[in-house]
Amino acid sequence: TTGTTPGNDTRLSPARLQAARNFTNKLWNMGRFVLTALDEADDLTGWEGPGLDRTHPEDRWVLARAQATAVAVNAAFAELQLAEAQRVLYEYLWSTVADWYIELAKVRMRAGDQRPRKVLAHVLERCLRLLHPFMPYVTEELWQHLKARLPDPGDTPVSLMLASIPDPVGRLGQDAVDARLAGEAPAVEAMETVLDVVRSIRNVRAEFKIDPVTPLDAVLTVNGDDAVLRAEAEAVRALARVGTLGFTSDGGFAADGAQAPAGAVKLVVRNVTVMLDVGAGVDLAAERSRLEAEAAETERYLKGLAGRLGNEQFVEKAPAEVVERERARLEDGQARLERIRQLLAELG
Repeated sequence: TTGTTPGNDTRLSPARLQAARNFTNKLWNMGRFVLTALDEADDLTGWEGPGLDRTHPEDRWVLARAQATAVAVNAAFAELQLAEAQRVLYEYLWSTVADWYIELAKVRMRAGDQRPRKVLAHVLERCLRLLHPFMPYVTEELWQHLKARLPDPGDTPVSLMLASIPDPVGRLGQDAVDARLAGEAPAVEAMETVLDVVRSIRNVRAEFKIDPVTPLDAVLTVNGDDAVLRAEAEAVRALARVGTLGFTSDGGFAADGAQAPAGAVKLVVRNVTVMLDVGAGVDLAAERSRLEAEAAETERYLKGLAGRLGNEQFVEKAPAEVVERERARLEDGQARLERIRQLLAELG
């Protein structure tokens, strides 16, 4: 029922059913990964929360997001905003845990770091409790497998149906929760910067049609504290397929022996400048000409759409769905034109 306004009928469609199926598959595969990680763990004592090591930026980030998610879900429950509660859980589990934290954890676990295993157990167990009212069967099945692998803190019920829903505000109070989330805000912001750097490099690969497995060399210039980015260097290399990764804080590309690649693409991500060597396989001059031609064509296309939507007779006489479709095309075209201009700026 995500995306449904309270009080309105839900329009059931094959697309909605498919989306629900996809999320269930995603949750099940996440659970299988976590269970396998727990089977290989040396020690899971303290997984339930208070004993978790919260020193690593990735762990602080995902745990802070988990607490914020629990707060938002409980607030939605209190106002009977069930669709909003589902949306928040969906976004956290898919976009934060599955898309990012699990991939980050793989890098650390391959290097012998055991801490992500406890964090994965904690996050999954708490999320299963929050999801149980909406997905009782699959969450109960996963929870029982999880329960069999984790040390019992002493108050674990026999069924997820009897488990309490995580409620940070009810347990700690609003002021304490606000203070904790404010304290974690710098770590969260720093990790979001790391993820944005990875996204920007992936986007360049996609735009320039560079083979995903081809490593690209990069130099990062950080305006400010670069401690988290340096700590996450291995994660950036693995997730963005970066070969040599250098750092500098002065823009001179001399720190750590790093040198700016000739003909590199320049990306500006928050307080970080990324100089990315796209390699000899990309003709930058030809790519610039292609983008300029695409920009010109997009501008002509947008001019036609704007003229049509600016015609009062068209807006008044055309079916509402046609007008909305044209407006959506205009928005999409404007976003594409902005992206093309950004790419041209990156090419210099």
